[in-house]
Amino acid sequence: MKNEYFIYFIRFILNMLKDLDSQDKLLLYLLDRNSKLPLSSLAKQIKLSRESVLYRLNGYFRKGIIRNYLPVIDMGKIGYTHYKVFIKLSNITFDEEQNFLKHLIENSNVTWVGSCDGIYNLIFALRAKSSLDASTIVDKINEKYGKYIKQQDITTIVNATHYYRDYLIKDFDKTKLKQIFKEEIKWTEAKDPKELDDVDYGILDLLSRNVRTPSTEIATKLKVSPDTIILRIKRLEKQKILQHYTIWPNVNNLIGNYYKVLVNFKNINLDLEKRVLNFCRLHPNIVYVPKVFGPWQYEFDFDVESPDQLREFMRDFSNKFEENILEYNALNIYQEYKYRFFDIGAVKEKKEKKNRD
Repeated sequence: MKNEYFIYFIRFILNMLKDLDSQDKLLLYLLDRNSKLPLSSLAKQIKLSRESVLYRLNGYFRKGIIRNYLPVIDMGKIGYTHYKVFIKLSNITFDEEQNFLKHLIENSNVTWVGSCDGIYNLIFALRAKSSLDASTIVDKINEKYGKYIKQQDITTIVNATHYYRDYLIKDFDKTKLKQIFKEEIKWTEAKDPKELDDVDYGILDLLSRNVRTPSTEIATKLKVSPDTIILRIKRLEKQKILQHYTIWPNVNNLIGNYYKVLVNFKNINLDLEKRVLNFCRLHPNIVYVPKVFGPWQYEFDFDVESPDQLREFMRDFSNKFEENILEYNALNIYQEYKYRFFDIGAVKEKKEKKNRD
């Protein structure tokens, strides 16, 4: 309990330190929509010098507002499906929990890890080529840490939609932005995968570490020419494998609170899904909505200033869809430890296993 209060205290102090002005928010919004934009383009749009923009970017990392620059990869297009594992922990010490988290973070099949308050304590996401592979990955984790798991629920992500953080510029006229952006970013489960070679996988791996890595640096590491890297990236974008370039913020430092709401609908159909997604698209604080197969059908990820803001949304949402909702549960994601769509280690592990077999 003391650890929980300490986390909230640190979050409070960091929120006091961030002091984001209108130019900071616009800059973060531009990066959220395309984190590969060159400094010169960013500087022109927020009317600051290139040096001032670089200073601010470095400050976001220093203050813990941005963790990394990420690509959104449609893993379904390279043969992977995403799964989420929701865990209720029991009889686990602080040190044992840290070891569990470390194990998940280092697992090349795990894409995201977060701790939360609510009906679950821990969530992690993984990618796998099949449900059998996913089961094998989870079984190996459970062999080592299953004694600490009181409850475990697993969902399959059917498709997912990312939304821009419009709350950052709620008072700004978006039509003034000179950069043209897509309005939605979507990816799905495994379907008709594209054939990739080692260079393609290497590019996805290095961009997943930092999308602002220069092509020359990627070329040096993969031992090919910079022109080859540029052409390969363009091809991956055209194939919509590389869907989007965004930021991985520490939401608690950026705005206040990160919530995930699990919603179980009754009598769900295509018309209802369309109305729900349209409702989400228009809400500035909803940033991610996966449709899942499991104990519930949808998850809504929120960046909000306070729990009151979340309650206000859920009240409006419940009133609008009162006849369709069976139940919902809100989880406060108070810490994220990993967010990485692709890790070449998983591909190498798969190849080594195939060679052994």
